[in-house]
Amino acid sequence: MAHDVSGSLIPVRVSARGAVRLARGLPWVWADDVTAPAGAPAGVVGLRDPAGEWLGQGFLNPASTIRVRHLAATTRPLDDKWLRRQLTEAAAFRDGPLGLAGASCRLVHSESDHLPGVVLDRIGDAMVLQTLCAGADTWLPRLQEAVLELFSPRLLLLKNTARARQAERLPQETRVLSGAPGPTLYREGEVTFETDLASDQKTGAFLDQRDNHLMMGTVARGAALDLFCYHGGFALQMARAGATVTAVDASATAIERLQVNARRNGLTVAGQVADVFGYLKGDDATRQDTIVCDPPALCPHARDRKKALFAYRQLAAGCLARLRAGGVLLFCSCSAHVSPGDLLDALSGGARDAGRTFCVHRFVQAGPDHPSHPLIPESAYLKGYLIRAT
Repeated sequence: MAHDVSGSLIPVRVSARGAVRLARGLPWVWADDVTAPAGAPAGVVGLRDPAGEWLGQGFLNPASTIRVRHLAATTRPLDDKWLRRQLTEAAAFRDGPLGLAGASCRLVHSESDHLPGVVLDRIGDAMVLQTLCAGADTWLPRLQEAVLELFSPRLLLLKNTARARQAERLPQETRVLSGAPGPTLYREGEVTFETDLASDQKTGAFLDQRDNHLMMGTVARGAALDLFCYHGGFALQMARAGATVTAVDASATAIERLQVNARRNGLTVAGQVADVFGYLKGDDATRQDTIVCDPPALCPHARDRKKALFAYRQLAAGCLARLRAGGVLLFCSCSAHVSPGDLLDALSGGARDAGRTFCVHRFVQAGPDHPSHPLIPESAYLKGYLIRAT
């Protein structure tokens, strides 16, 4: 029988308010609700309420506003067997009930999979690991060993470049943990993409938009525009569906990669290097049947919200001004500080500015491999609307 570690872990006291939040399911405890011994290092600690009652184990980061991230209520050690079980169960749910066996997808999504600060993506025959909090950093050797043993990827890359690490006051780094670096191929539906996991955005692919890429491959028709296209996740699916696609991005490197991906799939996409805001204000009067507008995070901090909403409204107005009556627009935001209601308001304001009206056909979000936590709104960061203009 596993031994009880509650008496051997560094003791951390959680206030009554923090204990209530934990009991309600919030896995975070803020700094104001935590009392830890002076000099306690980042890592796994034992949590108790003001009366000394056991609350479980969590990751402590003495430098973070989110002082503790809850791991488990058990008094048993969170050993390698426990860690492997967490990883296996998260991956098995994707490959089984979610029907993603063999697909490029997110296998572990941090708190939503009960492994706070741990992200694991499968992209083709490679995997990308991220540790987004100080506690998860202390588990990096264990995580590396477990991932290699359980999944045997051709390449395992550590890509700790996410903005979340800044809030945890952690350094950013990218390095190979196993295998040889180089181009990685992965598929979404019938389209094959090439990516450089180390240098390309996010973990090397926009896996959270996978289902929406495929959806636009069924919706797109006629003249289509993919704004902020990056490597063509939307553009290539729309081209494969028979649409005549123009893809716009400010990065010449992204357009070059898109064209490589288009040739690989025997598709034709007109790529244009341009700032999207400027492009939409241009003199081109061509009306589109289908538009996708999926900008990068325009609201990285709550203080940026007002400015970001104005930018979304400008984009919406520009898109709707170019859309034919009956045309379709997919309008997205990946900013955690912009709510679905905020985005719909920006769309409505943009429609008024363009003298257009629309109806909403679908609300979209990240795929089921990116589960959100009901008490962490930031985990439902991706949202969008599929609308038809009149």
